[in-house]
Amino acid sequence: CSAPLTDRTLTSAFNRHKDSFAKLAALSDARNLDCSHPNDPDICTPRGSEEILAQLKEQTGFRELQVYVRKKPSYALWVPVQVTGALSTSSNVLGYVYSRSNMTPLVNNVWQDLEQREAYKQIADGWYLFTSN
Repeated sequence: CSAPLTDRTLTSAFNRHKDSFAKLAALSDARNLDCSHPNDPDICTPRGSEEILAQLKEQTGFRELQVYVRKKPSYALWVPVQVTGALSTSSNVLGYVYSRSNMTPLVNNVWQDLEQREAYKQIADGWYLFTSN
C-alpha cells in the first residue's frame, strides 16, 4: 500500500516531464485511436502512445500509470497514476487529464473534498490533476 500522491508531487512530475505529456496530448489531439476495448467502445488508446507511456513510468516511478481517451463527452485524455482502496465503492483514482473542454468542479487541492465524486485542479493549459472516487 503506497501513500496517496499529493498535488505538489504530481505537479512537479508533470513539470519535469512536460515534453512527454505534450507528446501524449498531441497523439490525443490527432484522434488516431485504437478503440478495441471489449467492454466499452468509447474508451480508446492513442496509437503510438506505448513508448511514451513506458518512458513516463520509468521517469516518474508511477508504476500504475495508464493512458486512454474517453470519446464521450469530449475526447479527453486520461492519465491515471494511482488507485487506492480495495473495493470499487471505496476506491479513489488520482492522475492527470488533458481536455480542450473545461473540467469541473475546479478545486485548489484535489484532496480538499473527497465527498465529491470528481474534482479537478488546472496545472497547465488544457491539463488538470483529477481525483475520482
